[in-house]
Amino acid sequence: MLVTSERIIFVLIGFISIALCMPAVKDNEVYLVDYSNERSKDGSYSFNYELSDGQSRTEKGTLKDGKDADGNDIKILSVTGQYAFVAPNGQKFVTFYISDEKGYRVEKMMTAEAIGRSLDTTFDADVKSDDDLAIVTTTESEIELDS
Repeated sequence: MLVTSERIIFVLIGFISIALCMPAVKDNEVYLVDYSNERSKDGSYSFNYELSDGQSRTEKGTLKDGKDADGNDIKILSVTGQYAFVAPNGQKFVTFYISDEKGYRVEKMMTAEAIGRSLDTTFDADVKSDDDLAIVTTTESEIELDS
């Protein structure tokens, strides 16, 4: 079978068409790097995502037994998770939280550097004590914002 110039042109047009259909990502454009979402029949779930600009979130929810105000048996959704973002000054902040029958509570907020490793897609910080953590108690005015 001979390769004709018409076939070569047809193949080249095909490759060019595919290349033009691919989305172009600009340097400053944020895009999804990783995503997972799992749901179970028992009501539990887990999900995570990571964006190209350093934002991420990981969360797990499980149902546990509890009592309502009248003492009746009920299921309570208990959620643990973390989210992270990069401030305009380049510093990465990570917040660990819990949400259950006691409400939403921030357990710790710290810089990623204080933990000693990346936290993009994990729940468990590998720290030995609170002394290993640099707890962040900053206000918006302390972070330089670009205008």
